[in-house]
Amino acid sequence: MSIQAIIFDCFGVLYNDAFKDFLQRNAKSINGNEGYYYDLANKSDTGQISDDEFYNALQEVSGEDPVALKREFHDTHHVNQGLVALIRQLKPRYKIGMLSNSGRAMLDEFMAEHKITDLFDIVIASSETPFIKPQREIFELIADRLQLPLEDLYFVDDSATNTFAAQSYGMHVHTYVSVTELHGALQKEGIL
Repeated sequence: MSIQAIIFDCFGVLYNDAFKDFLQRNAKSINGNEGYYYDLANKSDTGQISDDEFYNALQEVSGEDPVALKREFHDTHHVNQGLVALIRQLKPRYKIGMLSNSGRAMLDEFMAEHKITDLFDIVIASSETPFIKPQREIFELIADRLQLPLEDLYFVDDSATNTFAAQSYGMHVHTYVSVTELHGALQKEGIL
């Protein structure tokens, strides 16, 4: 194995995922139509709809004020300090990237707020591209920007769909559950 870079997802890995919390909280109103709301999130993440359109759609199912929802999504994101410490440990030996299905402004705001911008050699938000995970093209884009083949990348995401796809493209992967589990997986792979 010749791992040269480790790529992290943002929401659900580096930050908790307020969108998933919203879906769980409104499960009765959503009534099994989570796919529709994930599709809306994907459209927002790729710039097909605006933030206002996204939060207005969430208001329709929840009855909550769109401005309050947007603030909640921002305010309830907490940085995973254990993962930040692990990334700092990895940084001297590996290129570090972030690949997120989200808007770039949101990522930049969170990274600046938590003073972690310096941890990443490359950050790609899906809103900057016509692609979203798990499409092969977005993985190829980050590999190209890192000037590495897909086979030299180790990808960490909380979505098994995304890690399964990345693995099928030749990447090394880990489906994130906890920092402790990730630490063990990296040790087992000889990365730590």
